[in-house]
Amino acid sequence: MKTGIWKVAIKNGEREKFMNSYDVFKQAPGFISCQFYPVTGDENTLFAIETWESEEAHKNFMGSVSQETMGTLFSMLDGRPEAYDCEIGLKVEK
Repeated sequence: MKTGIWKVAIKNGEREKFMNSYDVFKQAPGFISCQFYPVTGDENTLFAIETWESEEAHKNFMGSVSQETMGTLFSMLDGRPEAYDCEIGLKVEK
């Protein structure tokens, strides 16, 4: 499993459109989920947590998605996203 965490600053008025743009991800083989967490006190900054079945599935998607689609996605951002790759395996339970 591969999980990527992105911290993104979104232009004013683009938040819903940005989150809805992830519909293209839902159709990708190996895509599991994406969750959005707004930063407290800054509704235009989100953490997006993507989960994929594998690194290969994510790479295949990134290699197949059109430049136009990615351009549209990035045009809604206010600057470059910060990216963090994580390994899933640590779990804390009550």
